[in-house]
Amino acid sequence: MRSLFNEPGSDGTVRWASCPLNTRKIILDLTVDPAREGSEKRMSVADWKNMDIPLIPIEGKNHGTILSDPGDDLADLVDSALQVSSAPTFTQWIDDATKKTRGARAKIDEWQQFVVRVVDERGDPVPDYNLQLFKRASGAGADNSIKQFNLDVHTYKGDSSLRCFHVRLADLDYKKLPNLWVRVIASSGSQLVGYLGFGSEKPADAPALDREAKWDGTLDISSLPSDTGIKFFYSFTTTLIELRLNREPLPLTGKNEICWF
Repeated sequence: MRSLFNEPGSDGTVRWASCPLNTRKIILDLTVDPAREGSEKRMSVADWKNMDIPLIPIEGKNHGTILSDPGDDLADLVDSALQVSSAPTFTQWIDDATKKTRGARAKIDEWQQFVVRVVDERGDPVPDYNLQLFKRASGAGADNSIKQFNLDVHTYKGDSSLRCFHVRLADLDYKKLPNLWVRVIASSGSQLVGYLGFGSEKPADAPALDREAKWDGTLDISSLPSDTGIKFFYSFTTTLIELRLNREPLPLTGKNEICWF
């Protein structure tokens, strides 16, 4: 029975090893605050981090057999890594290891890891939300959801505002996307508090918003700042996404149900 649930090399703690630690953070700010300088800026992209920690795949091995049956090639790489004593020798080791594992790298499907957190304007977590990616058809036509983005989602039990997505980029044909949009649907689960933000298709003065605990909005992320074209997807990397919303007492107009005088 155990063999049906545990694939070789899987002990329940390792997800996908083809998503290394070279990371960048993208902030998608949907908060509405006219008084804040620069509040119209919806996207920001941090510099890449850990670029000197690339993926070095070893063909035919997993995180179990690299110890029990490493083979000569892996043993040689580890031995040479232990001889590194300076930045130049580290760079040289990376170059050598990359060349030696080029064949293994070419056989791996492209994956990207996304670690997402949704917070309100004060930085408090938003635990109940749904995140979707989609492409928008030109002219009249339905939006096309990119369902592959949500196929493998892990929610952190200690804080459900934190979620990890693993995306097999080969399934997306991401290099040919005409555009890229993100949709967030957030629910407070209460008639006392609701969410508000940029990108909602409902008018800001719609009566239904006064009592609606669930909110949704969209944002065009086809061309991120500091990039050209669609650069949301980078294979073999980890992307951190922080998405910000307003959390307000309801109703949005008139006397609210939380605090009044």
